[in-house]
Amino acid sequence: MFKTPENKGMLEAFLIEYYVPKKERRVDKMVNVNDIYGGGDFLKTDDVTADLTLTIKSEELRALNDKDKIVLSFEEINKTLVLNKINAQRIAEHHGEDTKLWIGKKITLYRTTTEMSGKDVPCIRIKKKEE
Repeated sequence: MFKTPENKGMLEAFLIEYYVPKKERRVDKMVNVNDIYGGGDFLKTDDVTADLTLTIKSEELRALNDKDKIVLSFEEINKTLVLNKINAQRIAEHHGEDTKLWIGKKITLYRTTTEMSGKDVPCIRIKKKEE
């Protein structure tokens, strides 16, 4: 019954549906990288070509890649910044540890590099508070 080419897809679908756990199934459809990794609304290193001073408009906690991250939005631009630990600690040095108190405060972003897996890669950092 399943030997004809027309039925081959039906057999594969049946076997996958009933014998392959959902988390191990491969989805054969076109995937847009921006749909998976957040798209164009996140600041990227290419967006920071010089020091960029921004006013924090809002902060929220989002689950990204199964980890909770602080995400900031700004008055001046329509992109958000996902904070890593270093940048979150730097803002806390400037404006306190309560993220609600950050709203309305200014931070300055700059582009630099950091080592990841033995390679220098571009990254965004928060400038230290000037004395």
